Amino acid sequence: LCTTEQSIDKLKQTILQLAVMGRLVEQDAEDESATELLKKVAMEEDRLRTSGKFRRKRPTKFGTNQSAQQSLPSGWALAPLSQLGRFSGGKTPSKSKSQFWGGHIPWVTPKDMKTQKVEGSEDKVTQLAVDEGLELFPENAVLFVVRSGILRRMFPTAVSTIPCTVNQDLKVLTPHLPELSPYIQLMMLGFEQFILHNLTKTGTTVESLKFEEFANCQFPIPPFKEQVRIRKRVQELMALSDQLKERLNQASETRCQLAEAVVEKGLSA
Repeated sequence: LCTTEQSIDKLKQTILQLAVMGRLVEQDAEDESATELLKKVAMEEDRLRTSGKFRRKRPTKFGTNQSAQQSLPSGWALAPLSQLGRFSGGKTPSKSKSQFWGGHIPWVTPKDMKTQKVEGSEDKVTQLAVDEGLELFPENAVLFVVRSGILRRMFPTAVSTIPCTVNQDLKVLTPHLPELSPYIQLMMLGFEQFILHNLTKTGTTVESLKFEEFANCQFPIPPFKEQVRIRKRVQELMALSDQLKERLNQASETRCQLAEAVVEKGLSA
């Protein structure tokens, strides 16, 4: 698993897949179950709706697959992303109106989704663009690329570290409990191949996500304390994988230098 850069990349993907299947850390019977966590999510959703901050209708509830539920690790539960937060989309303000552009508010597009955290964007818009209908998303929102040729090989997902807006090629999930954002992102990384193979449209000019199916696909959710343990373990193993890749590169450079020295000595003999 550690002889080439490609094999280390496969190792990383295996780590993520094991993480979201509940096979990377042990379950703890003392953890509050994911079912209780989802109840807190629903309570927060109701609070936001009552306060007027969340006016959209409650997402459609889908029946739980009992056999799938029974195969989950202890304390886990199945839930669609639409149950964890509010989905929204973005748009492009009129390019003909200069007063919409060159401001200080990030306007995120797929080209800005190259890291797992959104800390800024190449293009920025003004407050006027927001006032005219461009939605401003808070920190800890989860951003997904839903229309781009990059969906042929990967599913970019990022968590915002600053308030931002997005264009029409992205969808944004604002979790009812912001502390769930890091695990939602990790979950998308772990299920990346499943999403690309089952929840994207093929045969189109530009690949796109089957958004309704994606938003309502049931994913396995661990208890919150286990989420924290999983994220910590993944970070440790990813750091180790990066160290292995760096050592591999250093060894390759050493072999090249040695080969060059041998060749040079042979030619000068």
